[in-house]
Amino acid sequence: MDRHDGRVITDQGVTELSSARVKDKVGLSISRIESLAYRTTFDPEMKTGLVPINISFLRVADFL
Repeated sequence: MDRHDGRVITDQGVTELSSARVKDKVGLSISRIESLAYRTTFDPEMKTGLVPINISFLRVADFL
């Protein structure tokens, strides 16, 4: 007798898991940005200190 314990995930369940992971990743990114913003030390009068920035390098060829 072949017995399977547990459940089978549906297509709808797979979709839900995928979107949940995206939300977790976005939440993690926002948390990191907030943490970095809190540690900003830039003084505009002295023009010294640190400011967190987000830079992405993209190849022009990817957009042609």
